[in-house]
Amino acid sequence: MKKGWKIFWIVCISVLGAGIVLCIAGTIMGATLSEVRSAYGTEEYYRHGVLWYHNNWGDREDYDDYEDDYDDYDYYDHYDQEEHEDHYDGETHVSASGQDVHNFQGIREIDLELSYMQVVVKEGSGDSVIVDTSDVNEKLKDRLILEQEDGELKIEDQTTHNLWKKISIKDAGTMVIQVPKDRALEDVSLEVGAGQLSIESINAGCLDLNVSAGRAVVKQFEVKDLNVDCGAGEAKLSGTVTRNSEIECGVGRIELALTDGQNDYDYELDCGIGQLKVGNDSYTGLSNKRHIDNGTGKKMEIDCGIGEIEVSFGASL
Repeated sequence: MKKGWKIFWIVCISVLGAGIVLCIAGTIMGATLSEVRSAYGTEEYYRHGVLWYHNNWGDREDYDDYEDDYDDYDYYDHYDQEEHEDHYDGETHVSASGQDVHNFQGIREIDLELSYMQVVVKEGSGDSVIVDTSDVNEKLKDRLILEQEDGELKIEDQTTHNLWKKISIKDAGTMVIQVPKDRALEDVSLEVGAGQLSIESINAGCLDLNVSAGRAVVKQFEVKDLNVDCGAGEAKLSGTVTRNSEIECGVGRIELALTDGQNDYDYELDCGIGQLKVGNDSYTGLSNKRHIDNGTGKKMEIDCGIGEIEVSFGASL
């Protein structure tokens, strides 16, 4: 386990232990939950305070609505395939308004950083990378930044919590990115925050995926190097890695299905109090470390905190 993580878990366990001792002591002394709530004014205020502290979304009703929207949202139900295909015509790629479909030539790298938006990445038939924002909520379009610099396409948003309190996940819309079929990009970096990401297929030298509290599904990938960092979110990937992998999970969940066999990799495994399964082998327990050298030269580093990581071989998700 990395030194920083080890210190983190030691502190967490110490605080947890102290909390349990204090709770027991309080119960023995006659304290009740109602008395604790009354210390914060009213029960309703107490609940709001906790929710606000954890998520900054405001009152309980808004939070529950957001969670329902998040769970019920489906990319392809919301995105009308036939309607958007009408916008593409050979190499022209212009929309009816001329402002929602953006054409980028000579792209070698993609750097995407979005907080809450839904993104679909699919294969395209042309030679350009195309970003379609026609389905994105009008209030969000003004906060989007799309720019090309030296073969790198940067996509990011400048949305705030206040704006997202007014726009539900269902009303946010979907950004669609088309990457030329069979085009191997040099580097693809995708950070989706609390948003949702669906990738049909991606081919790159390096795929760097960061999911803080959202969801990401990569149906097929082929890369030299793979980096996946999942905080409290969920990531599912299926594909091929020809060189090295780094997989890190905090309190979330990662499912990785690889085309190679389990013995085709060398492993550096570090499992906290979470659950780690690599092929037929399972690891759990505080500071459970394993070094496995199969002499392949293909290194897979996995760091599992208190979440769950499952790596399978010879199959797809």
